[in-house]
Amino acid sequence: MLLPDQTLPPASPYTVRPNTEPEQTKELEGNGSMPAFLSNLIDGNSSTDMPLIDKLEVKAPSPISQPGHPIIFHFMRHAEAYHNIGTGPERFKVLDPKLTLRGKLQCERVRPTFPSKSNIRVILCSPMTRTIETTLITFKDVLKSGNIRATADSSFRERGNGESSTGSPLAEIKEKHGEYVDFDKFVLPGWENNTEKSATARAHKVKKQLFNFAKSTQEKIRDGEIVISKDVPYEIVIVSHATFLEKMLRVELGGCRNTNKKFDGFYNLDIKSFSFDTIDGPARVKHAFTQTAESKKRTLALRAIGSSLKKALVPPLTEAAL
Repeated sequence: MLLPDQTLPPASPYTVRPNTEPEQTKELEGNGSMPAFLSNLIDGNSSTDMPLIDKLEVKAPSPISQPGHPIIFHFMRHAEAYHNIGTGPERFKVLDPKLTLRGKLQCERVRPTFPSKSNIRVILCSPMTRTIETTLITFKDVLKSGNIRATADSSFRERGNGESSTGSPLAEIKEKHGEYVDFDKFVLPGWENNTEKSATARAHKVKKQLFNFAKSTQEKIRDGEIVISKDVPYEIVIVSHATFLEKMLRVELGGCRNTNKKFDGFYNLDIKSFSFDTIDGPARVKHAFTQTAESKKRTLALRAIGSSLKKALVPPLTEAAL
C-alpha cells in the first residue's frame, strides 16, 4: 500500500505523546504468530525493484488520534561478512558474501544480550546470505521455539548492483534456509539482480510503510484483534544493511555520515531500537521513531564485543577456516 508523500511541518509546535495502552487490553495469549498483513500477496506482476512490502494490508486508521500500544522496532545490521574484510575495492567482488567465522561468533556473543526476546512478534530480514545467517544465529532460540518464523523481504536488501550487493537465486536460498525463514511472501524470482535507480527512494517508502504498519498494529491491539498485555511492547526485528538502514533512519541518526562527525551509523551487528511515537500537531497527526535510552547504552557494549573478537581473530579468517 503506497502512502502519499508528505512534507513535515515545522517541528516546534509538536509534542511527542507517549504510547500507553487502554485499560481494556487483554492479557497475552496465543503463540505470537505473524500478523495477518504478512500473509497477503495481491498479484504476481509486482516489480522486483519495489518488492511486496508494497502490498501490506493495514487497518484503516481512526479519524481521531488516540494513544497506542507501545511498538518497538529493533533495526540490526548483519555481522561481519567477507566483503567487510580489508579496505580495497576487490572485497566488493565477493558474490552474495556469507559471514566470516568472526561474524558468526559475533552473533553467538550477542544472542544472550538481546533484550526482551520473548516480546518479539515479527522478524524481517533481507534475503542476502549475510543477513539470513545473522538472523538464524542471533535469534536461534526464538526461531526454534516454533512460535514465529523469520520472513525474508527484499525491501530491506542492500543498495547497488555490484557482486556483494547481488543475492542468490530464490530457489537456492529457499532450499537452504526455508525451515526457519519464509521466502514466499516478499521475495520474487529474479530478486537477486538489483535494478533500482535509487535506494534513497526505497528507504523513504519503506519507512512510511513501517509507520503505517505500526499504527495499524496499535489499532488492532486496541480493537482486540491482536491480544497482548498492556505492559508488554509489540516488538519487530529488522535485519538489514548499513547503507539502507542509514538512509532510512538518516534524520534519527544525525543526518549524513559524510558531513556530520556526530553521525552514529551502523557498524557490523549494531542493533538500534526505536519506539514508534505519535506526534500531535496543530494541523495533523504525525509519526516518528525515537531511539530508546537502553538502545544508546547497548551500542557501546555491542561494539566492545566486536572489538574484542577482532583482536582475538587476527589475521582475518579465510573461507577454508569455516
